[in-house]
Amino acid sequence: EENSTPISFSAIHASLDTKGDDGGTEDGSATGTATPEISSFHVWASRTFGQTGSPTTDNTIFSGEEVTYNSGVWQYSPVRYWQTGSYQFVAVSQMTDIKTSYTGSITNSSLNLSFTSPGWNLSMTPADLIVASATASGQTQRNNNTEVAFSFNHQLAMVKFTAKNTDPRDATISIKSIAIKGNKTTSSGMTYSASSTPSAAWTLSDATPIRQLQLQLDEGKTAITLAKDSKTTLTSELMVFPQGCTLEIEILYDVAANGGTASNNSKSATKTVSWDAGKIYEYNINVTSDHISFVEEPTVVDWGTTISADADITI
Repeated sequence: EENSTPISFSAIHASLDTKGDDGGTEDGSATGTATPEISSFHVWASRTFGQTGSPTTDNTIFSGEEVTYNSGVWQYSPVRYWQTGSYQFVAVSQMTDIKTSYTGSITNSSLNLSFTSPGWNLSMTPADLIVASATASGQTQRNNNTEVAFSFNHQLAMVKFTAKNTDPRDATISIKSIAIKGNKTTSSGMTYSASSTPSAAWTLSDATPIRQLQLQLDEGKTAITLAKDSKTTLTSELMVFPQGCTLEIEILYDVAANGGTASNNSKSATKTVSWDAGKIYEYNINVTSDHISFVEEPTVVDWGTTISADADITI
């Protein structure tokens, strides 16, 4: 019987670390409902039905409707009902308090998404983006309660930077500002192919990647101070679009050694990088009185894995 069984959802997002809500974990209930780390997502869906040789596809089953978690159930309105045919679902959510607009349309099992992030400056929390897809066959049985299950994955990468004072003298280095440039920070859209091996393709639209100031000390504030052989975190984790680029880091710092002071040393270093979605990259920078340099290759972990602050840095 058509139009008798509502289409319902479950969404599992356990173990995905994020700059957004802490949330919960899967509760193990028989229905597969999860206590989510997300409170809402938007869903797009198409339905293919009819004759095998000339099937009909309806791309408007869901068109970005919001689904919210309330009292243990994912809810949306108006309710859609299963019909015969094959369904393709794509769900999208953001994991930060700062929400930015995104719109989409699903065509031929691909979601074309327009996504705008506030950026990745430390003064603003960038918008994380997580996406999931699912396939299902249309149900016509009145009592079939099969849920469409979404398991979300990060579509952005994350980077962070640490520094170590490697000056051969007994010198103190005081870092005053940090700037990063070379990577593209604006997206005009993303295409998410909902298949057995889902994948995302970003269109990055910066004509010329800009210099981004990640730290600048206000008048009277204390600089980041590094004694000889000590190290520190230069930036928190910064969300970036997946891409390959030549990354440049520029550091302004003072050096105190042998009773003298060298002020406003402005040094830069470059490195060819490649960032994949769902990965965290930690870059280590050696700083001396007359130059800075990247240390070999970055530490790379899956998003959700914690990088120890006490991990040794190879010189």
